[in-house]
Amino acid sequence: MSDSVMQDRRECYATRATVGLDRHHVFKASRRKASEEMGLWVWLRHDVHMAMHDHRPPWEALEEALKAAAQRAWEESGGTRAEWMRRIGANYLGGDAE
Repeated sequence: MSDSVMQDRRECYATRATVGLDRHHVFKASRRKASEEMGLWVWLRHDVHMAMHDHRPPWEALEEALKAAAQRAWEESGGTRAEWMRRIGANYLGGDAE
């Protein structure tokens, strides 16, 4: 299990709760392995996690916001845009993809 580049303590990314947490990988399916290896995951309170996956208010926009936050954290921690594009394949911050 890699450390998250997005959080440095075990608390819900959205609510700051410290109990009842699930680990949420920002990218799923074919990019889940890259998400794990690159530290692109956060802690979410279980009910927030389930509501986000079900696209229920007020958490329906959290998934897209996490993708931009993940890219920002990756680049701020020393990762390059070129490596991001090679592994994730989509730019969530705008500007040049490379």
